[in-house]
Amino acid sequence: MTETPSESAITLSSHSVSTEASSIPNDAQASKLRKNKKKWFNWKVNWFKKNSKKYLDEEGEGSIFAPSSRNGSFSSRADKSPDRPAQTQVEQQEETISDTSARLKALRDLMIADKINFYIVPNQDAHISEFVAPKDQRLKWISGFTGSSGVAVISEDEATLFTDSRYWIQASRQLDSNWKLQRVSLDGDQNDWLDYIQRCSKDSRIAIDPRHVSHRIAVDLRERLRACNSKLIFPEHNMIDAIWRGRPYRSKEMIFIHPLQFTGVSASDKLNLVKDWIRNYSSNFGQLKEEEKPAATLLTSLAEIAWTLNLRGNDIPFNPLFYSFLLITLHGTTLFMEKAKLTDDISQYLTDLDVKTEEYDDIWNFLRHKKWGDGKVLISQNSPYVVSLLISSSRYIIAPSIVEDLKAIKNEVELRGLEQAYVRDGAVYVRWLAWLEEKIRKGSTLTEYEATVRLSKFQNQGQNFVGLAYKIRSAYGSNAAMPFYSPPLSDSSIIERKKPYLMHVIHFPPPPGYDGTCSTARTTHFGQPTNEQRDAFTRTLQGHIAIDTAIFPEGTTGGQLDVLAKRELWAGGLNYLVRPIHYGQLSILKIKRSRHIKHATGYGIGSFLSVHEGPQEIAVGNNTPLKPGHVIINQPGYYREDDFGIRIGSALVVARVQIPNPSGGSGTWLGFRRLTRVPIQTRMIQPGLLSEKEKNWIKDHNLNCFKVLAPLLKDDKQALIWLRGQLDPGLTRELGL
Repeated sequence: MTETPSESAITLSSHSVSTEASSIPNDAQASKLRKNKKKWFNWKVNWFKKNSKKYLDEEGEGSIFAPSSRNGSFSSRADKSPDRPAQTQVEQQEETISDTSARLKALRDLMIADKINFYIVPNQDAHISEFVAPKDQRLKWISGFTGSSGVAVISEDEATLFTDSRYWIQASRQLDSNWKLQRVSLDGDQNDWLDYIQRCSKDSRIAIDPRHVSHRIAVDLRERLRACNSKLIFPEHNMIDAIWRGRPYRSKEMIFIHPLQFTGVSASDKLNLVKDWIRNYSSNFGQLKEEEKPAATLLTSLAEIAWTLNLRGNDIPFNPLFYSFLLITLHGTTLFMEKAKLTDDISQYLTDLDVKTEEYDDIWNFLRHKKWGDGKVLISQNSPYVVSLLISSSRYIIAPSIVEDLKAIKNEVELRGLEQAYVRDGAVYVRWLAWLEEKIRKGSTLTEYEATVRLSKFQNQGQNFVGLAYKIRSAYGSNAAMPFYSPPLSDSSIIERKKPYLMHVIHFPPPPGYDGTCSTARTTHFGQPTNEQRDAFTRTLQGHIAIDTAIFPEGTTGGQLDVLAKRELWAGGLNYLVRPIHYGQLSILKIKRSRHIKHATGYGIGSFLSVHEGPQEIAVGNNTPLKPGHVIINQPGYYREDDFGIRIGSALVVARVQIPNPSGGSGTWLGFRRLTRVPIQTRMIQPGLLSEKEKNWIKDHNLNCFKVLAPLLKDDKQALIWLRGQLDPGLTRELGL
């Protein structure tokens, strides 16, 4: 089941922007252009790219459209001359698909030839990654849908996309008439694709690539199909790859060491922890023969492998990961990866760790022939199902990943690094907000995309900016109602003064950029908010404060805390999404509880790793107890379709707190310590909804941000004035402080 590169690599940025226009229009011409928003922005892009030293760059610091970065690049060195530039916001149009008819016909021709009734296309790679590289974006290629979460089910006469509530609006805009959208609840309990297959596939042959479905889901699917007399088929080759001409190659970027000064624990110590876990797990099997006991574990998660070996790579955009599998036995370790990505230094580093290297694609034969020796292999239920098939059920044991738990609890070095990273994150954010608010106050016409480009400029002012960990979420008005909206280059909306503007930045802030992954979301307003906007913002903020200030006993799960973030929204008759229902000329705003947008209130985040990290999460159904050292992004939101969106996101670390009890003693409780240093704008707050405790929280947070960030902004008068403005007596008077 090896993977062969396609005949020719293509980029996913096939649309270029003409740069012919260079003259500045007079007022009448500009007014005419503005009436057509798209033509106006296209003219600006063309002119900016030829005159970029003048545009938005009064200090003459250079072009903000200069090719200072390349999609998918992370610097692999921490000195002043990184050998690869940082990754900033994607500066080219992504490939758009207006008609999927030809692609679906080609797939169906293969299905008919192989007597397949349903073909399933998950948005996955051979590691069940949340975000996949261009070469693995099969779902996008066949459907046109660009969201990170979704599954396509294609039959002889129907094509259906299943995606959760975070992407409903986006999918409805991106799918063409060949596709049906099936809305799935985020927890998978409604309209799941597995239910659909079970209902519709009696006496059928259903095909899927076993590399791209987890063990857990594949076992569930097989049981469901057995009940309806259908068969699960694993074709020899991926059927999308067979028709995808010009499929991109794997990245050829080299891997690099993530130094001990940032990790806090050596790779040798981490490997020993995993080996100790294997020994302890094996001891639970008592008097069994040695060949029947666990003797190894296979790591398939790219983030877990990168964390264990203190290595990073550049194979997936916005994620410092590299394609690999890691087999750890009691007597040795084998890393399966492309050896061409190994420098002499990395080869020696792995030799010193007693880690043997094999080619990436050799993993399949290695497992098929049981080359690890005696004993069973511990694998996660989230491993690709092909691993289970090749090992065979008698030689593996499904077990929770110990590395996932170890990685989630940050050590003192990692926490110190994250704290420093969030200070730098705050400084960049404030410079950007100050610039943006001033431009809009003066009447400048700026788009969502232009705002991200200027942010990239501020990020690159720091020495050795490593890059983004996700595309910047810059969304005005109705675009902000799509939780994962990212503005396109040529057709993004103009930021106006009528509706909220949502920005969510996830990056590795400079310098040095290797000490943390930062995720910060804020929603601002540049005009006079409506009562509805103020009410929604304030209730979302109250939920944010409720999580931030929560005190809870050890053993409490994120699922138990989730209601705190939503209590005030519910009290106001609000939920995550309000959909307008039209009856003739009358438009009634009505909560549709069966179709409201849901996203996790809080999720874990890596240390110079993935933007989403488990197992901890603040979400309904999450049963992982929160522990000291867990980092959580506290991010409640409210999304009103076709109108506006609200999101407020800050990073918290779980910490022990001492709470005196009535008897005079004190027990050990848990709470949160805030890492994020970005002020909360008060313009949209409805003071009458807030308690004194909540008002004081806002005052204290903004004051703390001022004290921490002001010394870093001494060279930026505009940013200092803006930061001080968050403490302005007029603003605090509005809050009654």
